[in-house]
Amino acid sequence: MIRRLTAVARLTLKEAIRSRVLLALLALLAAVVFGLPPLLRGDGTPGGLSRMILGYTLGAAFGVLALATLWVSCALVSGEVAAHTLPLALVKPAPAWQIWLGKLLGVLLLDALLLAGVAAAVHVTVIARLRQHPEAAIALRLARAAYAPELPSLDRQLELAMSGLDLSLNDTERQQYRRRLRRELPFQPAALARGGTWSWRFRLDRPPDQRFPIWLRLRFDTDAFTRAVVKAQCRLSAPGNGAGFDFNLDDFSSREFEVRLPSAPFAGQRLLELTMRHTGDEQTGPLLLQPRQGLTLLLPRGSLAGNLLRAAALQLSLLALLASLGLALGSFFSLPVASFCATGLLVATLVSAFVMNDRDAEEVFSDAVPSAASRWLHAAALGTTAALDTAARPALAPEPLRRLAAAELFPADELGRSWLVNGLIAPCVCGALAAAALKRREFPN
Repeated sequence: MIRRLTAVARLTLKEAIRSRVLLALLALLAAVVFGLPPLLRGDGTPGGLSRMILGYTLGAAFGVLALATLWVSCALVSGEVAAHTLPLALVKPAPAWQIWLGKLLGVLLLDALLLAGVAAAVHVTVIARLRQHPEAAIALRLARAAYAPELPSLDRQLELAMSGLDLSLNDTERQQYRRRLRRELPFQPAALARGGTWSWRFRLDRPPDQRFPIWLRLRFDTDAFTRAVVKAQCRLSAPGNGAGFDFNLDDFSSREFEVRLPSAPFAGQRLLELTMRHTGDEQTGPLLLQPRQGLTLLLPRGSLAGNLLRAAALQLSLLALLASLGLALGSFFSLPVASFCATGLLVATLVSAFVMNDRDAEEVFSDAVPSAASRWLHAAALGTTAALDTAARPALAPEPLRRLAAAELFPADELGRSWLVNGLIAPCVCGALAAAALKRREFPN
């Protein structure tokens, strides 16, 4: 079996290398990787430049690879099915599922080589551009694990909010209010008035590395004028031994910023506590901060090169999903129909994910409908959109480009889940359906 799979994968790879499609793909990737970074200027800071190079270059390169993988996968099977030459691709007769799996492995091998080349070129470009700012670029050369503060669970907060609800509301109104709270609670800001104090604790999986500093990222929702005149006294401490580091925040002109702190006071500690006191003048308004979204402790746990490899591995799992989908559709339909269905499904999924990320999407679907028939149609549209979003969530949730741009370590467990869903479960389902179609069309009893 291994020999047959290897033979099909090798023939698929050779066919791709000999085709003009690969030359066009290489030209597009070269234009993106080497032509786009010199055009980017960022916001004048090393961090802004690095984020733009990583986000725009890798995003554009992955988009090119994703479309090429989807369409080429459709053509690999549908073309041979139409010409009745699929059995000739094998050294000797093999089950239909081995044909399909061998072609999938060939496509993924080519994608892996192209992704590795893109990642290496982007890494060299970023490091070269950051050499002009060695001190400011320390954080950008690292992969930092992100730790959120310890907060009550969303379910607990939801129950507390529902317990004080007006009893006169009926069951339907209570359910609508509960759904709305569940969407809004993760983004609910906390207000810190002048003279008030905030305190949060961070629990680490292991103590900070003493070779590197640590960073505190804050993102405020207060208006720019208020942020510009506010001041805060802060202390990051270790409750276990009383050691800590005091610092002041007096420049809130940026909505989001990072504070670099020494790691020496926290040697051997796994529990850290942040205390912040609002010390602005009497005209200063409150500070608004979303603890779940706008407060993060960042500790170095790896390098940019390692993080790029993790991101490339995750993108390869997404390409495995697209290749599986293309090969499955190519087993059922001709090339034009398979390409149209694959592209339409991809666009519909991305649009559904975008719509469902809007916290008011459900109200938009349900409010602006005058009749019962329109309400039914809007309910069907919402159900379809939600179903596509739910199906695509495991594939879209990790956000590798956002983590790379923020110099955040990509967790190994998220990479494992992505490969489990995109690289194993989805291909198994697509492969079973495609094998049945291929057996019926190419291997009649």
